[in-house]
Amino acid sequence: MNNLASKAFVKKIKELACIDDSEVSGYKLLDTVSMEQVVQHVATYLGCDINDILYAKRGQGQKNQLRRIAMCLCQQKASATLPEIARLFNVSHYSTVSQAIRRLKVELGGDKRLAGLVKVLSQYLTP
Repeated sequence: MNNLASKAFVKKIKELACIDDSEVSGYKLLDTVSMEQVVQHVATYLGCDINDILYAKRGQGQKNQLRRIAMCLCQQKASATLPEIARLFNVSHYSTVSQAIRRLKVELGGDKRLAGLVKVLSQYLTP
C-alpha cells in the first residue's frame, strides 16, 4: 500500500484537523461521518439535549464546552469546513467557529480529563 494512503497517515491527518483549523477548500476525507451524527453522538454520550449543543448559551464558563467539542469533532471527523459548521451551529460567521475550536485546543492542553473525553468521543466516531 502506498505510504501516503496508509490508514495510519489518514488517521494522523484526521487528528491534526482539529489542531490546525485552517480551511482546505474542496477537500473531503473518504471515510467520514456526518455533522449531524457527530452532534447526536456527543449529545447521547454526554446525556444532554441536541439543542444544548446546537444553540449557544450566553456568558463564560463551561456552558458551551460541549458545543466547542462538537464543533471540533465536526471539523475533525466529518471533514466539515468552518462555514458548514457555522451554519449547523447557527453561528453568523465562521470565524466564531475557528475561535471556539482554538479555545477548546487551549483547554485541552491544561485539562487531561477533558482531553481524555475528546479522545474517547473521537475514537467512537472513527469509521
